[in-house]
Parts: sequence; structure tokens; C-alpha cells
Amino acid sequence: MPAVTGIACVGLMYPDLDHSLNFRDLQVRVSEMAGLADHSGSTAAPPTDAIALDRIKRAINDAVADVARKASWTWLRQSVTITLDADGDSVLNIDGDATRYMLPVHVVSAPYGRVTWRNADQTIGGQVFSTATDRLLHMTALDPSSTGAPRYISVQPAANVNRPAGSRPILEMRVWPKPSEAYTVTGTFSMTPVPLVLDGDRGIWPAYMDLPIIRRAYVNLRKYTDSDFAAANEAADQALAEARAHEGENRNRTLGRMQPGRPEPATVLRDVSVTIPHLGFTME
Repeated sequence: MPAVTGIACVGLMYPDLDHSLNFRDLQVRVSEMAGLADHSGSTAAPPTDAIALDRIKRAINDAVADVARKASWTWLRQSVTITLDADGDSVLNIDGDATRYMLPVHVVSAPYGRVTWRNADQTIGGQVFSTATDRLLHMTALDPSSTGAPRYISVQPAANVNRPAGSRPILEMRVWPKPSEAYTVTGTFSMTPVPLVLDGDRGIWPAYMDLPIIRRAYVNLRKYTDSDFAAANEAADQALAEARAHEGENRNRTLGRMQPGRPEPATVLRDVSVTIPHLGFTME
């Protein structure tokens, strides 16, 4: 999806990275696997036939949705930063309200874990508490004139937002109190892939997810009765397994081992070094 610009800015982990394939790149690779690519020019291109191109685009978006459901991918939980606007004039404000902000279309949840704020100069900050919308509205009703750093936020389906017909609903974030300056609010949210439309659109996934999506899209173009369906499906499953292994290597490590049985207490003396072999780390 194109980046959101304006006074209120939104930061995501992956869309700004340009080493993953955009929608046209994916179309070319799936087209070549299916033997439908146009090689009449100096470079390979998607097919010129409108029906064939439509099938390829739908196969890719269906593959993205299918792959996203296969695992708890790290890229389905991303950090989002929103810059608040004290005047309510940003592109993300709803009805010119400085306490209401549209969240990116990828966001499908309230924040997980700790939410933080920083001031406009990024010199001080603190924690923001996520709460129910009715509680936040109650606080607003009791004290509508308060301003300052955000203390509470709530997330719910956006109300009174003009959206193109057929577009997906979006979520909004409410804050209390009303911001007195351009504070930033950062939290981790669940994401969902949004269908790619324009050739330059890029998904929210990292580059190592491109191959599983390409191979699954190719399977989507095949029929169960095709002689190569089983082999194509196996190759898609293998690419998915490799991506899962890659994600496992990239996850944060935990200290200690999980094993059955009762834990045994241990004492570490000041003059004894502790080595954690999996991390190659020694604490003196």
C-alpha cells in the first residue's frame, strides 16, 4: 500500500523496505512459472491478455491470504507510530478531532503489550494505558478540557469515516487527554495483508516470504487434475517450511531451557562466571 503522508505520520516495520518484490515483480515471476509471461519486449512482463492477467493477480492475493494464515508470522505483529496533532488538522484525524486518529488499513487489533509516548523533541516519554472505549469516553465526558501527554488510548472500528464503496473497514485510535503538542504514540498491533492493487504496491511481509507466495500463487493457477499439481503443491509447502525456519532463527532468544520436572534453585557466587552457550555470552 502507498505510504501515508501528512502531519500525523504512521511508521510500520516492513513497507518502507524495498528489497521485497512489489506487485508487478510478483506478477512477472508467477507468469513465468505458469508459462504466461510476455517476452516480446526487452524484459519479461505479465501477460497482455486481460483475463490471464486478472487470474494471476487474484492468484497472488489469494496466496498472500493463504500464507498469512499458515503461521503466527512475526510480520503479522508490527510496531506502529502515530504522531498526534494538537489542532486535529492532520490527514489521520477524524472529523478534525485531535483525539481521534485513523489507524493503517493493515491494523486489525488493539495494541499488544506496552504502549509508549514521546514528546515532540523526543526528549521525554512514558507509558500509555490501553483501555476500553467506553471508559475513555467516560473520562472525556468528565474532563473534556484537559490537555497534555497521552495517558490512555482505545481502539475500535472507525465511526463516521467516509470510505470508498467496497473498501475495508478501518480502526481508529482515541487518545485522552487531548494532545498539547506533536506527541508520538508507539505500540505493537496485529496486522493483516491488504490486497495488492497497483503494480508498485508492496506487501507488509519481508523478502524471505516472496518465494512461498509465488509458489502458492502458481498452485492457485493449477487444477487438481493437472499432472504437475502435486509437485507444485509440494514445492509451495517446502518454501513455506523454509520461511518458517527462517523466522525461527530470527526470533528473540530466551534465557534458559524449558524441560519437564521441577525447577532446581541455584546460587551464583560473585566470583563465578556464567556462560550461556546458545548465545555465546559469558557474564563475569
